[in-house]
Amino acid sequence: FSGTEQFRLMTETSFEGVTGNVVLDPVTGTRSFNSTLYKLINFVQDEFQAENGTVMVRFNRTTTDIYHSNTWYSLTEFIFNSGETTIPTSLPPTNDDGNFIRTGIRAIAWMFTFISFFLAIGFAIWTWLHRNTRVVKASQPFFLYLLCFGVILIAISGIPASFDSNFATVEAC
Repeated sequence: FSGTEQFRLMTETSFEGVTGNVVLDPVTGTRSFNSTLYKLINFVQDEFQAENGTVMVRFNRTTTDIYHSNTWYSLTEFIFNSGETTIPTSLPPTNDDGNFIRTGIRAIAWMFTFISFFLAIGFAIWTWLHRNTRVVKASQPFFLYLLCFGVILIAISGIPASFDSNFATVEAC
């Protein structure tokens, strides 16, 4: 049973999935476009008056388009938020916050990174110095070194995780 044979058998298989019959392309191994089914669903706001006189809002779900066998089929017109069926010509300006990490938060994160790093180094050195004591032998020094190494890896991962485009540009990296 080779990898090529397994790939061939896999691509000859079809099964019923959530979106219908799934057929795999024998060349690429990805789902064949003939077996895909996508729906464009429009949620349209509908105001109504409740029994107590309160104006309520509900959203009616309408399937407007279906994609099947490499073709889009239009069932009904899509209604935009303005209530119109034509695509808006302009969109409101975006407010790009960027969600950047503040300098103080970055400094605190780096502080904890370096504290964790140096504590792990310190505990590894302590383990090596006390490797012949009964308690450390019972705790298996190799396992303790492995824990220290894992803590070091996790600690230093905080450094690249703190970089964003406000701190360093893509060109600089």
